[in-house]
Amino acid sequence: MPRFYFDLYEDDVLLVDHEGGVLRDALLARREAGRILAAIARDNYRPEGPWPTLRIVLRSHDREGLWETVLRWEERQLSRLN
Repeated sequence: MPRFYFDLYEDDVLLVDHEGGVLRDALLARREAGRILAAIARDNYRPEGPWPTLRIVLRSHDREGLWETVLRWEERQLSRLN
């Protein structure tokens, strides 16, 4: 099975994945990227904000970029809160 790497960007700060993970195919790797971003958002949510833009660049075993998954959190007040 192929190895995939999940490089994480928090705004412009890059955390390179040097270990990667072995997954059956690129579709499962793409799903895993989404799960990783969801877990980061869940574990680091701050009601007061601000929230960084998070993205994962999925790379293949030969380090070629395959896919980018982006999470941008925005909140806007629509009406006056009581």
